[in-house]
Amino acid sequence: MWLSLLKNWKMIIVGITLLGSFYAGYVYSTYQHQSDVISDMIDRQDILREYMARESEIAALVEERLATLSVNERVLERERVRIVEKPVYNISCIDEEGQALIKRYALGASVEGVGDE
Repeated sequence: MWLSLLKNWKMIIVGITLLGSFYAGYVYSTYQHQSDVISDMIDRQDILREYMARESEIAALVEERLATLSVNERVLERERVRIVEKPVYNISCIDEEGQALIKRYALGASVEGVGDE
């Protein structure tokens, strides 16, 4: 048996070389695929960093703008308080009895017994 292997040593070397080259090609393709995946991840991270930088610039501009508008917000809140403290009634469509009832209620008088008369 060993003698027949020695006679075909060239074929054995060719087979081992072919197997080695196939294995090397497989390993190379695996490394190439992993390299592509890693480069895609790096590209995505770069895009994300650029996006976040742009968003942070926009947020800084918005914060700067909001800092200048804080005075206007206080004025608006004061106007709301004035509107609530001084309600305006359109009393042109209410008769005199209704107007008297509204005035009594505004002064804090009780409205019990008004409709009994």
